[in-house]
Amino acid sequence: MIVGLGLIAGFLFLFFDLPAVASVVKTVNLGWYGLAFFAVALGVTFYALAWRSFLRSAAIGLGFRKTLSLTWTSIFFNLIVPTASVSGEVARAYLASREAGVGPGDIAATIFGHRIVTLVPFLAGSVVGVILLGATYMYPSWLMATVGAVVAALATAFLAACYLSLRPERLTKVVKSVTGLGSRLLRRPVAFSGIADELASLRGALLRLWAHPRDLVPPMIYSLLFWLSDVSVAYLVFLALGEAVPLDLVAVVYTIGITMQMIPLGIPGNVGPVELIMTTLYSLAGVKPSVSAAATILIRLAMMWFELAVGGIITYLFEPQVLGLRTRVGKSRLPSSS
Repeated sequence: MIVGLGLIAGFLFLFFDLPAVASVVKTVNLGWYGLAFFAVALGVTFYALAWRSFLRSAAIGLGFRKTLSLTWTSIFFNLIVPTASVSGEVARAYLASREAGVGPGDIAATIFGHRIVTLVPFLAGSVVGVILLGATYMYPSWLMATVGAVVAALATAFLAACYLSLRPERLTKVVKSVTGLGSRLLRRPVAFSGIADELASLRGALLRLWAHPRDLVPPMIYSLLFWLSDVSVAYLVFLALGEAVPLDLVAVVYTIGITMQMIPLGIPGNVGPVELIMTTLYSLAGVKPSVSAAATILIRLAMMWFELAVGGIITYLFEPQVLGLRTRVGKSRLPSSS
């Protein structure tokens, strides 16, 4: 994270008028900016509701308040441990499995489905956004090629995940191949049999999950509302700065920036690269550089740093065991509610 903050500081120092950026930040309307933080919390709630829909479809008794708590915990770990969201989802699966008293495979299937459905608006928006930006604004060809290549790679990984979720028997073969490769690289056996039962459970749970297409409608609606809430954060920030920026530009650049956050660069929250991309895209589209930098800083403060703080507090209060802390009586468990 120190590396990322250093990148931001160096980028602003070399290419922007820092006093001008600071003066723009000082003009922020706290009312509009406060609504941006509310939109973040609302988006996380819709994100949790999408997962809750999958849990209910799988007949897993996890109440909404617990679902919301675990969602914040997973966000916290995804931001603090840069492993392409693996860390947060492992923590979420472990805690949900313990709380609901079901096998990890059943929980993992709901998380798998949840991640696929909630990624659709972001990846679709990024693909459309790259095409729209290339056709509407005069961006350098190297920049559009770089952004397009990253979005294409993420879309390919997403389609592969969709394929594996629809053909879970292939997932078993993939994992078996990976363990075999691990055995050769490490020059010692990596037991596949130890995870075969869990994979069988996951395979069965995924097949049951996709067996009822109508059950996918509620999480898809919640996922769209989640994306709209996230996009509104960027729009509210520009309103707070008193800048009239086209909504399509705000939505497209923000969606691409957040999609870039999914790349495992080894930097928590991808602090630095995401800010550089968003600031550059806004500036080259005609937004004043000082406004672009100020807006990006305020957007990331509301999105990344606010989520990190809230997720950390909720994890400490309600899920301390995942931090290696002793369970705090009366605070480690949230009551389940239907």
